Amino acid sequence: MTIDMFLKSEKENDLYRKEIEGIPYWLYGRNAIYQQHIIAKKAMFRSMTKPSTFRNKVKKVFKIMFYASVGRGKLKRNIDVCFVDFSRKEKRGDYYYSQYIEDIRQQFSNSITLEMPYNHHFYAPIADKKIYSLYGIYMIGKMYQLFHQRLRTNYYQKIKSEIKNQVEAPLTKIAMDYQVDLDAESIYNMLVSGFFRAKAETKQYRLLLKKLNPKVIVEVMAIPRGNMIINAIAKELGIPTMELQHGMVNISYQYADTASVQHLPDKLLLFSDYWKQFIRLPMDEKNVISVGLPRFERELVRDKAMKTDVHVASGKKVILFISQVPIGVKMSKLAVDVYKQMSDRYDIIYKLHPNEYTEWQKKYPWLAEIKEMTVIANDEISIYACFAKSDIQVGGYSTGIFEGLGFNLATYLIPYGHTFIFEPLVGLNYAKWVHNSQELCYYLSSESLFGQDDVSAYFWKKNALQNIEREIVRFL
Repeated sequence: MTIDMFLKSEKENDLYRKEIEGIPYWLYGRNAIYQQHIIAKKAMFRSMTKPSTFRNKVKKVFKIMFYASVGRGKLKRNIDVCFVDFSRKEKRGDYYYSQYIEDIRQQFSNSITLEMPYNHHFYAPIADKKIYSLYGIYMIGKMYQLFHQRLRTNYYQKIKSEIKNQVEAPLTKIAMDYQVDLDAESIYNMLVSGFFRAKAETKQYRLLLKKLNPKVIVEVMAIPRGNMIINAIAKELGIPTMELQHGMVNISYQYADTASVQHLPDKLLLFSDYWKQFIRLPMDEKNVISVGLPRFERELVRDKAMKTDVHVASGKKVILFISQVPIGVKMSKLAVDVYKQMSDRYDIIYKLHPNEYTEWQKKYPWLAEIKEMTVIANDEISIYACFAKSDIQVGGYSTGIFEGLGFNLATYLIPYGHTFIFEPLVGLNYAKWVHNSQELCYYLSSESLFGQDDVSAYFWKKNALQNIEREIVRFL
């Protein structure tokens, strides 16, 4: 599926600059519209989110109140580097660490890390105490939005009417282009909610940045609304911003208009030059820089050392299935089918995405029935440890595919989402497309595995920590 029609509609209708009272509500919602309402509808996958019960809603409210009042960490003034972290953490030993900036922030003593909880949960214990919770700002925005939404205030109705008038025609055209039945009312409500949250949050983020007064801001991902607000305020205050690539290149890296977008970072730091071919940003090319990923380098060295002869006990090679919520049903059924046909020759590891850990046995009962298959449903075993034990990987739209290639795994891909990013892999014979279990089993039975000797440098620039540190130091 191509994103070009979506970008064309954005440009023709000047959606990037659609604002109400200075709030660019479309920018905050475009990712969800494309990913959750277009791609999801085209792929026809089921939502894995269950309707929230009254009890869960009450628990959620108390969590919000607790984290907003207690939080963790203290603010510092006049710091060198302000890191804005990705919320999910990984466990190493007794503590939880940031997946993307742990190695980097240790190089800068006069720094602070801002974070949001992951699904209303803070990982604990953490080793580094220089972390400040943004949950208080989240609560202020949420309560402001709920007040107007629940009471259906005149102001709420006015804003919703304006948003509907501005985007109704573009959404209709987009639905026709992609031949999907968009839930327009749901999209309007999402955009309105984003507007009210952003209006309240912007004031708080401005106060926060003025107090911190950092020399540079380094964020793990620019797509969340809070990060986009921070980018815009930073430009007003003359604070440079940069984003560390954290995953796949998706719609957040795609813009049809070359005019400046204030809510994007000033610089983008990529895993390698490979990703530049997929970037379409209103940003000077010199500000798109390849630096690598420290976490990948660290884990590659450590876990590759473990990759000796891990198959002595069973005498079998190992297939790793990398699951994701959008394709979890299809992927888990594929893994079960392959197990039934190839278990005499292959052991199978099924690595669930963290968003699938909860009640996966009920969501994928066919997977739970296969007791001999190894299902990783927690953070105790990392994806890198799985790579080290495997010979083959099967996945969809996941950064893990490129990390697995760094471990020289033979790679098979399930078409989903932005498949154009994987076309070069197939063209270079680094990977093959598979559409069903019969096709995958055919490949596994009829040809030798085609893992590369060492392709990691093609997808991951080396000396990542030094490269990133150099880019940050330029502003200190």
